[in-house]
Amino acid sequence: MAIEIQEFYEDLKSQLDIAAGSEGQFLENQFSDYYSEYVMGSGDLDGFENCYIKMRGVKVNGYFFSGDDGVLNLITSDFRNTNNIESLTNTDISEGFKRLASFYDQSSNGRMLDKLEETSDAYELADLIFDLRDSILRVRLFVFSDAVLTKQFKQIPDKNLGGVLVTHSIWDLGRLHRLALSSREREDIEINIGESGYSIHCLPVPSG
Repeated sequence: MAIEIQEFYEDLKSQLDIAAGSEGQFLENQFSDYYSEYVMGSGDLDGFENCYIKMRGVKVNGYFFSGDDGVLNLITSDFRNTNNIESLTNTDISEGFKRLASFYDQSSNGRMLDKLEETSDAYELADLIFDLRDSILRVRLFVFSDAVLTKQFKQIPDKNLGGVLVTHSIWDLGRLHRLALSSREREDIEINIGESGYSIHCLPVPSG
């Protein structure tokens, strides 16, 4: 039986509370980790490193750089942890992407380094972007959210930032729920060859 989205949301919150308590992690960091596992499983993200940065006009929750194809992935989390599921509006989405783009822009030109403590994870990420600025060919911006995308959502077009292509990907609660359902449905499909009366004949494998 399919799990309704409200039930899925409540289960998500429970898992986050348990995981955050056992691992001593900031709840929003745990949320980012949880979502990243699903997104990586879908193939939309190759990896994830938790890195929390929040200051005026900037917010980052994680990243992953793929050196093979020169792609930098930057993730921000719109984490609300409310009792009832809320709507993810165009304004929310635009603000999330804007904060990520600002961090990338200021890191690639070196200005962000002057605003961060040298011992922080944030500084390490900003320094990485600055060092790799000539190797980054594409930037993928992600918004993870435990809210549901509004029906009035307007697709955000790709853009060019300092000669680098910037794309946008949104993972709201609705998308995560659909992915979880499709994964569960695939796991529930069982074919009993014996009971169906069919047999499978193995083909000989060529030698040499």
